[in-house]
Amino acid sequence: MFKIILICVISAFSSITYAATWNVLGGTFHVIDGSGSSPNGAPILFNGNGSFSDGVFDGSASAFSTDSSATYAGVETFQYLNEDLVAFFAPSGKDGEIDRLTGLNAPYIDLNTMTADMSSMFANWNSDPSISYVGEYNIGGIAAVTTLDEWSYELAWNSLQVSGPYQGLTVEMTMQVSSVPVPAAVWLFGSGLIGLFTFAKRKKA
Repeated sequence: MFKIILICVISAFSSITYAATWNVLGGTFHVIDGSGSSPNGAPILFNGNGSFSDGVFDGSASAFSTDSSATYAGVETFQYLNEDLVAFFAPSGKDGEIDRLTGLNAPYIDLNTMTADMSSMFANWNSDPSISYVGEYNIGGIAAVTTLDEWSYELAWNSLQVSGPYQGLTVEMTMQVSSVPVPAAVWLFGSGLIGLFTFAKRKKA
């Protein structure tokens, strides 16, 4: 019985750490052509204004379905070529409205393989908000993850544009994120439970 309880406790705390939440600190947005040159200048810096959770869609099929100043990718709206660029994670097949979103994975950072699935990240740029989906395009990809410090990491990936305003060009993205650690009180509670069960087992013996 003790082993079953211990396994349940360990499994519960493993699940807590599995679905991490990430604060977006900032990053860069850069467009290059096939030769690697930059037709639109140097990388654009952006700041973070939110967070996202592993394996959870947190976004909208349209960047303009909510206040564009508080975007869903944790990335603030920023100016690119004098127009607002809004980034968001698109939900897979939201309301069955559009097939191109079906099958995309929710964002996930894997610190075992040091890769991140950011394939569901979209942007909306230079678009008339009254016309649905015009100007929206996928800027997601599989990112390489590098460690910045104990809790912070940088994601870097490229996305070749097959349609939209950057068709034929490559979007280069970096994103700096920090993990939200599980509160110390939670770990103390868990270790206390394990200690209590261990004490009870010894006393019974």
